[in-house]
Amino acid sequence: MEEKKKEKKKRKFVINNPFFDFMGEIGDWVGLNILFLITSVPLVTVGASLTALYKVMMKKSRDEAPYPAALYLRTFRQEWRQSTALWLILLVSGTILGFDFLYVSGAWRHWSAGILRYWNVGLGCLLLVWLMVFSYVFPLQAYFENSVKNTLKNAFLMSVRHAPFTLVLVAANSLPLLCLAFSPVLTWLLTPVYLVIGFSMTAGLGVQVFERIFAEYIEEYVS
Repeated sequence: MEEKKKEKKKRKFVINNPFFDFMGEIGDWVGLNILFLITSVPLVTVGASLTALYKVMMKKSRDEAPYPAALYLRTFRQEWRQSTALWLILLVSGTILGFDFLYVSGAWRHWSAGILRYWNVGLGCLLLVWLMVFSYVFPLQAYFENSVKNTLKNAFLMSVRHAPFTLVLVAANSLPLLCLAFSPVLTWLLTPVYLVIGFSMTAGLGVQVFERIFAEYIEEYVS
């Protein structure tokens, strides 16, 4: 009597559950946030860090980033030179505008020269333009290949053309600075959030907006 041999089939263990998918996504965001903070420590590397973060978030939104950390580090190295040039331009210009705005804001309260008030309004408008450009520069660098000059120009033009979206992006990007300047309590409450997930969450939500905006500018080639 022959014994029947039972074939042992190997079964692949797959967890297909929305909860685990969500937790995996949160884990990726936390890991990317930590990478962003570490690579931004020298300050001069913030531009490359932002470009890498937006690049990974864009790929993740299309399910094209199976290894987010590896993609982040690779993009950081590849985009280092041009992203750093963009960052230094924005850092120097933003610092000058910020200090001028704060100085004039304090000065016109003590001086009777009314012209300082108008000058302060002008500086405030320039700061708003700076924030608008800043909100677009590094996502553009992550999405498209272009020169430093054209990236800055396109960031300005897009920010004006898509003003409603731009205001939302500016508000999201400015939240840490606004809390730091006006609300010590909110700063204390939000600091742990940004240390854990805040920056990657801001970039991830921003990508949903940029995907919609940039789709208008992507040229499709038919082979």
